Amino acid sequence: PAQNLKEKLKETEEKLRESLKKIDEIEKHLEVYEKTFHETPYMMHAVNEKGEILMANKREHDMLGYQMGELTGKTIYDVYAKAVHHEAAQGLKKVIETGTHQMTYTTLVKKNGTPLRCD
Repeated sequence: PAQNLKEKLKETEEKLRESLKKIDEIEKHLEVYEKTFHETPYMMHAVNEKGEILMANKREHDMLGYQMGELTGKTIYDVYAKAVHHEAAQGLKKVIETGTHQMTYTTLVKKNGTPLRCD
């Protein structure tokens, strides 16, 4: 029985090493993604199925007058002008159905309430 336990322990240790290696690789990819997301010249945000902003990049925060992180938890209806809410809802529907969304020309609302045409 002790020999079996040693064998199982070795197998478990090997699986753990493999898992840790995969986690390390994923973290490296995540770092590249986050850097690209935040440093792009385009305003970008990621939302859930309800249209709640999960994350927004530095450019969007700066252009709309928010501190980093302040957009998290707001909805697309908080940042898009009322005149384009239908357009925003259609974009969200497309993202949910296809997983992608093309860049759009629209009007967002700054923190101070003024519109910002995003061409």
